[in-house]
Amino acid sequence: MTHRNDGKGTGKGQLGRPRRGSAAFAVLTLVLASLPCRTDPAGAQALPRTGSRAVLVRSDPAGKGLPFLPLPNAFPAHAAEYRAARAESAGAASDPEPVLPRAWYSRAPVFLGPEWRSAACGAAFVPGARALEYRSGNGTILTALEYPGYRVFIETPDDWPDRCRFAAALAERIAYFLRYAPDPVGFSMPAIVDF
Repeated sequence: MTHRNDGKGTGKGQLGRPRRGSAAFAVLTLVLASLPCRTDPAGAQALPRTGSRAVLVRSDPAGKGLPFLPLPNAFPAHAAEYRAARAESAGAASDPEPVLPRAWYSRAPVFLGPEWRSAACGAAFVPGARALEYRSGNGTILTALEYPGYRVFIETPDDWPDRCRFAAALAERIAYFLRYAPDPVGFSMPAIVDF
């Protein structure tokens, strides 16, 4: 048996030789992969980004309980606390007090009573979510985002003008992470939230 190397098969001349366009395809793939990912292509009204950033400062992946519920509970929840800069107001000090929003992620079904109302900025969240809010009376607003299979709870100061942007960006990042987490154990809260 003889081996033909006439250029018509997969002879020695073809091995290791890149196809035409593969370099362009690789560059296009890198460019597309670097674009920001939006998980809400239709239905949600994207809020314009402000260039603000919240950084994770504390995380408890094995948390037990949702502390804002009226009764003590042991719902499994991943708890997180973020640090975000508060926008400077006219005449304010040059280094404004940071905002410390807290968030909880849970797969537990949680009943929220009639005191929870439709969230004012509910249209900004990923489609498929039911957005509710509760004014706690201690200067914070709790936002509950109920998705099929999981819930996200976010506590922010009620006077923080970026609370909707932060909540929408955090919900988007969590949805993104959940798509790529191999199982619930592989999930973690986002370390950085740009909003």
